[in-house]
Amino acid sequence: HGGHRWRYLLLAACTWLFAVVSGASPSVIRAAVMFTVLMFTLFLSERHNAINSISATILLMLIYDANYLYDISFQLSVVAVFGIIAWATPLIGHLNVARYPLTLRWLISSIIVGIMATLWTLPLVSHNFAQLPIIGIIVTPLVLITAYPIVGLGVCALLLPNPVASWLIVAAERVAALLNAIVEGAATLSCASIEYRMSYGEMAACYTLYMTITAVVWMVERKKSVTLY
Repeated sequence: HGGHRWRYLLLAACTWLFAVVSGASPSVIRAAVMFTVLMFTLFLSERHNAINSISATILLMLIYDANYLYDISFQLSVVAVFGIIAWATPLIGHLNVARYPLTLRWLISSIIVGIMATLWTLPLVSHNFAQLPIIGIIVTPLVLITAYPIVGLGVCALLLPNPVASWLIVAAERVAALLNAIVEGAATLSCASIEYRMSYGEMAACYTLYMTITAVVWMVERKKSVTLY
């Protein structure tokens, strides 16, 4: 009884352990804070609301250091997560991905999440870096897919003794090298990006359009049908 609560506490503790071991970079800390908020919500047996969780995370991070607001990494992380919550998660549910086998479900979900995160960050990237990284729509899902074995192998290497840990580290390095080769190759393509800097007005218009589309989709209720025999 109550074992699920201990599981949430253990997951939160493991998350912070990984954050410290990996160097506690701002992006990792943000992810750890958000995951901890989620685990705390589930620990209280309350219904989880992703928008509330990311909003609480943003508030906590800005209370800790208000300068995060001007950090492009922080901005991209927040926008990407909102894109995943607003578009990727509903689309995955609408496609009923859960009916597929685990491997296919994981692959489809990773592709959808990568595409939606890229679309939501495009205006911000264009405004700050004067480029529209079109190739990111293809590369980002590949990065997500390869991130799972890299992180999984790395965590197992921390927990297991040698020589098993050494083998796992070598495997993780090879997967990471493959990922770097894919990203470097994609960056050299002539169609990888379009040089264009969005103005503040254009960027605001894009995100206003995104939020309008989100609001309209969320307000549309599925039609109910009743079959009479």
